[in-house]
Amino acid sequence: MLASISSWSGKRYRVAGGAAPLRPGVLVVFIVVVLVAGCGNRSSGELEAKVQQAEKRLDAIQARLKQVEAKAASLDQVISASGEAVGEAQAKLKSREEALASKEAKVNEVIRSIEATSFGDGTHEVGKDIVPGKYKAAEPTDRCYWEKLTGGDGLDSIIANDMARGPTTVVISKKVPFFKSRGCGTWVKVD
Repeated sequence: MLASISSWSGKRYRVAGGAAPLRPGVLVVFIVVVLVAGCGNRSSGELEAKVQQAEKRLDAIQARLKQVEAKAASLDQVISASGEAVGEAQAKLKSREEALASKEAKVNEVIRSIEATSFGDGTHEVGKDIVPGKYKAAEPTDRCYWEKLTGGDGLDSIIANDMARGPTTVVISKKVPFFKSRGCGTWVKVD
């Protein structure tokens, strides 16, 4: 890639650029060459003043370059520290998620246990919806009706039944396929 540079005298110079940055020493030589070429008939005092001015500009550019490099190094450190902090936060989050999953599994196990040892009105399959055992109607009404069922339809499916008034207890064995209640509230396992 070629770039054009104009001197103060209006002369244009073409230089290669883009492949690599100019080193400060090369830049000084280039500036001096441009100044000399552009100062065709100027006095040595003027030329020397221009060279000193160019050197001051070069010094300012080098100082600014050092500042930019320092800021870039500082930003690299911030980015690196941020990456480490994100990694630590992700590790903590993963650890917390695993602990939460473990607690959730335990809570779900307790809930299933409670659900299996307490239930409300409706038809429940023994061994699947409820576990066999002795149950008490926690808050029975005056019209608590329950049935032990074979699973068929009609009166022939009733193994045992009762219309209880007040507190009532029933034993549901594993040989009973289904248990049904109406108006009994919540049944709670007592043994």
